[in-house]
Amino acid sequence: MGHLAPILASLSGGNEPKESSLRESHFRNAMYVVFTLVGEQIRYEVPSARGRSDSELQLPESIYIFELKLKSSGQSARDALWQIRERGYGDKYLGEGKPIVCVGAVFDSTAGIEWEQMRYEALKELPLPVNQ
Repeated sequence: MGHLAPILASLSGGNEPKESSLRESHFRNAMYVVFTLVGEQIRYEVPSARGRSDSELQLPESIYIFELKLKSSGQSARDALWQIRERGYGDKYLGEGKPIVCVGAVFDSTAGIEWEQMRYEALKELPLPVNQ
């Protein structure tokens, strides 16, 4: 447990309502622990000019931006991708010459996950949904 103590001390409690037993922060924190244990520096609640991405991972060959949602919110993996697009989470990396991979994921209470990934440049090219 000695090696895990600094990792666990870095976890955020999240900002979801206390009455909610299932929280985005649970899944974000699990990602943080896994990536940290394999030696990658994942950042969470990364601020940008128009909001905060749930997690971002910079690797030598690519950059990943994760947006997580709970199924109970009624949102989809595509909705999570739209949030990345709308808030421009990948804009700050456009000049780095690396692929920017966006991952939208939806979790539920049965440990189910639905996810979709798309390159940021392709996501920016898609027409906005009708309800936008």
